Amino acid sequence: MGIMLRNGFLIPCLYFIKEGGFCLLQKMSIFTKIIILIAVLLLPVLLLYARSNFVSVNVVEQTLKNANREQLSFFVSQFDAAIQRLSASTTFLNRELNGLSVTDGDLSNPISDSFRDKLKMKLETQKLFASWDNELSVFFPRQNDIVSTNPSLGYDETYLQYSVKPNWQVDHVTVNQYNEYAFAYYEVYPFITSGQVKDAQYIIRIRFYERNIRNALNQFKASSIRDPFLFHPDYGVIGSSSMNAATTEELARNLRQQRLASSGISELTVNNNKYLVTYIQSKQLGWYVVDYVPLENILTPITTSRNYFYSCVAVLILLSTLAMFLLYRHVQVPIRELVHGVRRIEKGQYSSRIRLNTSSEFIYLFNSFNRMAAQIENLIETVLTEQIRSREATLKQLQSQINPHFLFNCLAFMMSMAKQQNYSAILSMAYSLSKYYRYTTRSETSFCGLRDELAFIKHYLDIQQMRMDRVCYEIDVPECYLDLQIPRLLLQPLVENALIHGIEPEVNAGYLRIAGAQNGKMISITVDDDGQGMDEQERDMLMKRLNGPLTEEMGCGVWNVNQRLRHQFGKEAGLHYEVSPYGGTRAVIVLPLQQQQTKKERRAADV
Repeated sequence: MGIMLRNGFLIPCLYFIKEGGFCLLQKMSIFTKIIILIAVLLLPVLLLYARSNFVSVNVVEQTLKNANREQLSFFVSQFDAAIQRLSASTTFLNRELNGLSVTDGDLSNPISDSFRDKLKMKLETQKLFASWDNELSVFFPRQNDIVSTNPSLGYDETYLQYSVKPNWQVDHVTVNQYNEYAFAYYEVYPFITSGQVKDAQYIIRIRFYERNIRNALNQFKASSIRDPFLFHPDYGVIGSSSMNAATTEELARNLRQQRLASSGISELTVNNNKYLVTYIQSKQLGWYVVDYVPLENILTPITTSRNYFYSCVAVLILLSTLAMFLLYRHVQVPIRELVHGVRRIEKGQYSSRIRLNTSSEFIYLFNSFNRMAAQIENLIETVLTEQIRSREATLKQLQSQINPHFLFNCLAFMMSMAKQQNYSAILSMAYSLSKYYRYTTRSETSFCGLRDELAFIKHYLDIQQMRMDRVCYEIDVPECYLDLQIPRLLLQPLVENALIHGIEPEVNAGYLRIAGAQNGKMISITVDDDGQGMDEQERDMLMKRLNGPLTEEMGCGVWNVNQRLRHQFGKEAGLHYEVSPYGGTRAVIVLPLQQQQTKKERRAADV
């Protein structure tokens, strides 16, 4: 169940990521795709080379560490072997002394001259056999005497008591006015437990100076970039003859701050230079033999190769950036301008032109686009002019349809009055009709002021009052709206419908009111009656017919009013019906205020 849930969740997520990435890729421009392609091509190369360089440096460093450790271990083994041979020479001298004591007298007596000469000869011989320059001495505490290869030495019991200790001891001595370290090894015969050197029969000492160590370091350093030295946290440094004193002292200071094992490898930084430091402790002396190599010198070929590669990559990126800039300027920018021009044409901005200074092949496309836009603009203007002319013809045709419709109603009324022999009503009707047709036959303009239209409606209502005595009317339009220009004969069909379909069928009805008001940027003119009215279904059906084509079931009067408003003022204008607060029906004409024109402008447009 868990697997099914996970799969059921994972598969839609993968599909979403796939589809989303594909859609995102489709939305990208060609320039963006090229940039991503260049980045995708360069990034793996950089990552692979960085990884290769990292591995190469690690391999070289590890190889260097192993090589340094092996070479230093070999040197330390030779170094300890040489020192061990020196310390072993005391055992040989002990056997020689035992032989001399048998042949030349007891060592408890004062040293004889013959014994001294023979012992000194043996010391000199033993010194010559040693690989290092050394000094052999035999101390006789009971006789307060000394025999040594160094004739300047004298017996000093206090010094001897202080110096005789196990293992090799370190001391500072002055040789030829030069202070240097001296390393001494003591053998006491026989072994004493009291700790007093005067109880010993004799003490053999072999001593060598730091110049021997310096010579060994010189040989180890020869023909290499290393700079080995001996280091002891308590005594200091012994280096080769050509050692870098400043670097060696700084490395020794860093080593003092560490807890050193018997051997190890560290990377230390001195004066912003990184060094690979290898150290091994001498088992004989207890000092550390330290060798350091500057990593920069070893890694210089790799670093140089890396720098060359990065320089080439930088040049490649620079050239790619230049290519992308040229591509952006000479391809992306023209394409973008062309796309923006097409979008402006889509929005109806047919006067839009592309004005971009370029000497590339896009100049042909720009000129072609500008010619196409000019042709479209001319075509649209031509079509628009024809539409305006067609609309004006349609308006005149609609107006001509209204006049006969009203005439038919008036003639029918006069015929009715003639049948009733009401001649005064016929005369009044004839007079009112003359006023009416004087107004309607003024065909020099299709618009009139609201004041003239309302005066015309008064004549019409006077005619209707002749037909129905119960008809009374009220006109309540603010003075500020009386100069507004509206289509001629716009209100007459609405007033006529209110009388015929609203008031006449209702015996108790007879009130009609015309009012005007402003709602925001729109002007509304309402015609109310207190007649029988319409229910909601009838109003919806009427509105549907008003907005549809003219049919035989639909009277042409109110349909013409709605169509004239739509043609002249757009979809915001029109006619709709509501429930009147007086009990009948309210017809509402809506006109946009900003599209109203003065009489002078209308006449200029008609001319």
